[in-house]
Amino acid sequence: MHIIQYYKLIKEIFRTTNNPVNVLLYRARIINETKISTKNYGLFKITSDWENTFIFNLIYSYLVNIPPEIKPSKRDITVFRNFINDILIKKDTITVDNLTFINNNTICTVSERLTDKYNVKLNVKDKVVLDLGANICDTALYYAKDGAKKVYSYEASPTVYTVALKNLDLNPQYKDIIELYNIAISNKDVLQLPIEEDTFSAVTSEYNDTSNKEIVEVNTITINEIVENLNGNVDVLKLDIEGSEFDLVDNTDFSVFDEMLIEYHSSLTGISRNVITYKLENQGFNVEVLQTAYYDIDDFGLIHATKN
Repeated sequence: MHIIQYYKLIKEIFRTTNNPVNVLLYRARIINETKISTKNYGLFKITSDWENTFIFNLIYSYLVNIPPEIKPSKRDITVFRNFINDILIKKDTITVDNLTFINNNTICTVSERLTDKYNVKLNVKDKVVLDLGANICDTALYYAKDGAKKVYSYEASPTVYTVALKNLDLNPQYKDIIELYNIAISNKDVLQLPIEEDTFSAVTSEYNDTSNKEIVEVNTITINEIVENLNGNVDVLKLDIEGSEFDLVDNTDFSVFDEMLIEYHSSLTGISRNVITYKLENQGFNVEVLQTAYYDIDDFGLIHATKN
């Protein structure tokens, strides 16, 4: 982690907890257990085993994504505490916001959905959505729940795609709305991806180190090809493809969309987000760049674009 990110993390821990020194000592592995006394969400006891370390990281990925000026409602506090407690008691599945998910290490991405409403929430009601980088089907399910007319979801990782299918099966009321595909978004004919031990796509990227790792070849499709297959009948784009977004910029016509949310990964690629923002502005979009948690905005963040 970059030194600036460490500084921002420390600042966030002081902002969100009543006992920041103990929390920092735990994170530095100087002490083996602590109680995280959060300012809005109560007390969580955390020990040093892997499962509790996972919970610690999940709590903080949630807390730091809520803007400082926002005070969560009682309902939001209850939803989050129940979410954490259900993970700790090892339920096979977890239901949150009336959506059900498999309870394994992929559940961490659901915590991001719980904070979306505090940041950018796409207007998907009665819209056709392209969900590119579907992960475990979490965003697609939330889009369907929020009234999307149709969601076309693409996930590159075969392992993660399997989890996505299971999560869709757990929410049968949305199976007619969501279509899932195990296809990567890329200009390349075939994408070679490392098979990671963790089963979530945030670590599955063509830019990751492939040394001593098994490689899987994944079929690909471009954004233009998807749009053409749908006869241009699309409204909203969510793009989160772990660095490959930069490969698509030059040859993609984004003007068919009314609204977009693009996660950029400059830290993986060494390419500035300006490559994307300039293209979108030239195609007639209002562009807003948003910082995510304590990450350096030049390394990682979100681009929200709407039609002028």
